[in-house]
Amino acid sequence: MSGLAAGLLPLALLGLDALALRPTAVPGADSGAHEGWVRPLVLLGQGDVDRARAALAELPDSPHDLLFEARSCLLATAAVWVGDRPRMERLHTQLLPAGTSSPGPAAAC
Repeated sequence: MSGLAAGLLPLALLGLDALALRPTAVPGADSGAHEGWVRPLVLLGQGDVDRARAALAELPDSPHDLLFEARSCLLATAAVWVGDRPRMERLHTQLLPAGTSSPGPAAAC
């Protein structure tokens, strides 16, 4: 499946770091197709707020696929850190349905 072979581990680890409010990149990791989505947080982890803001502004919203919520959460976190209120509000609205959905029986595995 596209996006799962390369770059998923750095995406997942960055998500954990972002939750702990310390976004960092995995040294030498290939983010693959997710590079654009992780770039704002990687730049924030390097202390480069201006470039992170610019990288975030260049990104469209996440495609609605299996990684939609993961990418959108990373973008929302970056939006909070750079103070991009319009993007925060848009992502909040897009992620609201996930708060009421059930992960289904596969989540118990």
